[in-house]
Amino acid sequence: AYSLSWVDRRLAFGVLGAVLALVALPSLRATWRGDVQRSRDAGGLARWAAPVGVVSGLFGGAFNTGGPPLILYGSASGWEPASFRANLQVIFLASSLVQLVVLFLTGIADQASLEFAVLGLPAVLVGVSLGGALAARLDTRAFRLLVWALLLLLGVNFLREAFAG
Repeated sequence: AYSLSWVDRRLAFGVLGAVLALVALPSLRATWRGDVQRSRDAGGLARWAAPVGVVSGLFGGAFNTGGPPLILYGSASGWEPASFRANLQVIFLASSLVQLVVLFLTGIADQASLEFAVLGLPAVLVGVSLGGALAARLDTRAFRLLVWALLLLLGVNFLREAFAG
């Protein structure tokens, strides 16, 4: 939250977009071809957990976009779809609670922010329910293809925002 005043949004979005696109495109291609993901290297990826957490926290606090680094990490980890969704939900819940406290303590969020969030909660619950129903219908390969494709689109969108002026 403190970084809101000094982080260049366009530069940060450009870096995040480039990383997402550069990782998602070959991973999407490999998954499409049926190549076994080289992602089961728990020892190798485990060392990235803390740095990914820091980057996610920075992006979450500064731009409320902490999800992409976590999703990228979870995708590269090769978690099964149910584990992927469960792990990310727990992480997002904890991260959101910390962000909420920090935003209120810094005065960035106020009573109106909380009221807006409460009003949006029913729509979030509908989205979570629909997403869960969709995920239950996808096999592991289709789930991974969808995740990589969405990460690629998100990366391209971040790049578009970075260069949009």
